[in-house]
Amino acid sequence: MHYVNLGLIFVAVANLLAGIYVWSINRKNKINIYFSLAMVGVAFWGASEGFMFIAKTVDLVALFGKLTYAFGIFIALNFLLFSFYFPFQARRLNKVIILTPIIIFLVTIIFVFIPGLLIKQGVLANTIVANNDLLLNPIGFWLYMISFMFLFGWSFCNLIKKYFGSDGFIRQQLKYIISTSSIFFILATIFDLLVPYFKGEVLGWIGPYATLVMFFAIAYLIFFGGKRLYLR
Repeated sequence: MHYVNLGLIFVAVANLLAGIYVWSINRKNKINIYFSLAMVGVAFWGASEGFMFIAKTVDLVALFGKLTYAFGIFIALNFLLFSFYFPFQARRLNKVIILTPIIIFLVTIIFVFIPGLLIKQGVLANTIVANNDLLLNPIGFWLYMISFMFLFGWSFCNLIKKYFGSDGFIRQQLKYIISTSSIFFILATIFDLLVPYFKGEVLGWIGPYATLVMFFAIAYLIFFGGKRLYLR
């Protein structure tokens, strides 16, 4: 498992470089900006999880655990903002629509880092616990889950509405984005949230590895392959 954990860090670097490249293609396009931020979030999420698994003290396990949850909600926020603009802006975005997810994100970040509210303490691997683990507060965990599910649910609602309101190449793009991102959402929810909560950190590495394939596939479709509508 040691090599699997180290692999998370290499996966993180790959996502980080890809995110920077997507942003550099068109630094002013909001589609590029928010998708690249989501990829950067995935990079730091995977790196934090990798470092959490190999940390040598309970304090470091708890710290990297908090960073894992923080970057998870950061991904959700930027994917939602991406869904507002990809592949087109369906309606005028007022301050309420923009500020609501940002406020949810900031409030979630605050309680992630409040001692004991989400993570009670880190647990080092031993003969009973195969991996470094986290002792979670049930109340904080389910508050986090509500925020995470709400932001991603809103994202999928935006993309699905646009799917039914479009046709041709754009509709095909949306179909691909929705199906691919759904796989990430399901895997991340199961293996990086629910399984760690109920069974401990035994399969948490699956989510970051899956996102490498997913985000590269989406990035290729939108920015590198096909008609590449969003390069300029």
